[in-house]
Amino acid sequence: MIDVKSIQERKKLRLAILEELYNHHFFSPSQNNCLIVKTNELYGERNSEKHLAYHYLVTSGYIHLDISGDSSVVSITAKGIDYVESNYE
Repeated sequence: MIDVKSIQERKKLRLAILEELYNHHFFSPSQNNCLIVKTNELYGERNSEKHLAYHYLVTSGYIHLDISGDSSVVSITAKGIDYVESNYE
């Protein structure tokens, strides 16, 4: 059976990630629209809810993720921006 509450929580997590990247894209004080973080700080354990959320957002084309060594560079795509903005129209 599908756990509707879990689905809602996953959608909220994905939207929160997109909103953070959206704000970083448009309002970053450094004019750098990419988020640069340690990979393990980005999503924690492999196959955690946060890791799965990032995987979904990448494969859906909402974000771009580049992993190099232990660092990750994450940015929102045009499709991700449109998705965030459509939630507030």
